[in-house]
Amino acid sequence: MLSVMKTRAGRADPASTMRRYRTDRFVKAPVVSGAAMRRVEEAMIAALPPGASEVALAPLVPFGSHAAVAGVDQNRIVSTVRGSEVAADPTFGLALELAQRRSELLASAPRDATAMTAIAFQRVVRAQRFEGPRSFAHFVLGGLVTAGRDVGDHGFETDSVTIHVRHAVSSLLGVGADGVTVVLSDFTGGRLGHVAERVEGLGVPGVNVVVDPDRTRARSYYTDYAIEVTARFGDVELEVGDGGLVDWSQKLLANGKERMMTSGLSVERIAMVVS
Repeated sequence: MLSVMKTRAGRADPASTMRRYRTDRFVKAPVVSGAAMRRVEEAMIAALPPGASEVALAPLVPFGSHAAVAGVDQNRIVSTVRGSEVAADPTFGLALELAQRRSELLASAPRDATAMTAIAFQRVVRAQRFEGPRSFAHFVLGGLVTAGRDVGDHGFETDSVTIHVRHAVSSLLGVGADGVTVVLSDFTGGRLGHVAERVEGLGVPGVNVVVDPDRTRARSYYTDYAIEVTARFGDVELEVGDGGLVDWSQKLLANGKERMMTSGLSVERIAMVVS
């Protein structure tokens, strides 16, 4: 395949390169200003909980990662010929990094339940076609991941969902949202009902919390709990974030006691309305 790619590259010339640049949705420059996106990113960093870190991610992950761990259809991923694939979500790269950190910690302290939270901003690529004025083949997402261990009584689940909801809400209000709606979905048949009570107890003005146990979207992607975030900027209302509990660290570390929560905000989509 490397030989084939070299042969094909040898046929390219400046004129064909410009034609591709004008028409190829995967290489077109973003329409949103860098300044507007940095404003959103800075608001997300300012909203981080104490002890959280920012991680810089590689643009690629090992080939087959999204499918093997997260169950993502490979047709949605841009694969390379060098045993890797282009990142489709920063939460997955963060999950790999935090799983590695948890592995190193567990090597010396097998029962350590210290939770780790990290954020990353990444321009990701999705191979499927999206329609609409705020839909693109590549875009910047801000991902937040918390990795830890089962501490009993759904302690990790309750704390991590609350952390991620608080972060999303604070980020959006910090960048100028007039209102935020958070939809909470318990997939356990009510076993995590107290999570909604904790989130509703945050009591943040301008935030509407809705409980929707019947959500079907991404139900196979998230495990026990999911959140959806919508923000209102003036008369524009946008779905800007999503997240939930996942079993990725259990798979990556072959340890049923490991726990992980992921969430993300669409930096580019938010920046389009705040610029």
